Amino acid sequence: MPTLNRLNPYGCQKHTENNGYGADMELTAEGLDAATLERLLELVAREGMVEREQLVADATFEDLGIQSADMVVILMAIEEEFGVYIPVDGDLAEARTLGDFVKVLAARMKEGAA
Repeated sequence: MPTLNRLNPYGCQKHTENNGYGADMELTAEGLDAATLERLLELVAREGMVEREQLVADATFEDLGIQSADMVVILMAIEEEFGVYIPVDGDLAEARTLGDFVKVLAARMKEGAA
């Protein structure tokens, strides 16, 4: 399963504090290669205006300062970038952390490729 490094290509963004997350909390997603996972996380960082290094598996959207309007923008960007529609009221409604969110997206992307 691919894991991600903590490189942050973004300069000044909305959130810069660590929020207490451990540096070893790597995001992984079964069914996504490392390059696709990195593109997805870069998109979330860019559209959610958060530091890339803040995107760890146990981070909640509230912790990251990502509001519901930000989520709509993120989901629209995912649809445009990856060609995958993710309904907010489906499995995504149960996603509490970024790790949960990535799992839902990975499953949808896998379904779309099948």
